[in-house]
Amino acid sequence: MPAVSRHLKALERAGLISRTRSGKLRMSRIEAAPLREAAEWIERYRRFWDTSLTRLDAHLAAVQAADRPTDRTAHGPAIPDDESPGKPHDKEN
Repeated sequence: MPAVSRHLKALERAGLISRTRSGKLRMSRIEAAPLREAAEWIERYRRFWDTSLTRLDAHLAAVQAADRPTDRTAHGPAIPDDESPGKPHDKEN
């Protein structure tokens, strides 16, 4: 129980809970206002990062699309028409 007691004291110092004592009974109550402030702060940063990461994802997709080879080069280097397989070669020896 000492660990629980330490955690409760830390939460109380942070203003996230309040505690009352009646004999041996100790009651803890969550304080909503500080938690609401923390949740709002977290939400602002979540929206910021969500927007930023969405833009980054779109940018990376565009970069990857630009780096993809075209269909003609996807199967290897293009062969000039005069060297195509099946065509007789007009080489002078």
